[in-house]
Amino acid sequence: MRRNLSPVDLGRIELLVEQGFYANRAEFIRLAIHHELGKHTETMRETSVRQSFVLGGVGDMRGIFKAKYFIGWPTFLRSPGWS
Repeated sequence: MRRNLSPVDLGRIELLVEQGFYANRAEFIRLAIHHELGKHTETMRETSVRQSFVLGGVGDMRGIFKAKYFIGWPTFLRSPGWS
């Protein structure tokens, strides 16, 4: 993955690395991405649950519905043609 950073941002990252907060720039970027993704965990979980329950899908969904119901996850049902 390639990203262009402004000279100011790159300088700030370098300063933190030089001061020993991070081992290198890659570690800083990896942790920053991990932190940002962590902020949206609930949204990603809800979206994946919604998208996994599309009526008319292939296979028997009863087992999945029972498992999700048992652990308390909401089940969102969709069918082609429904809003």
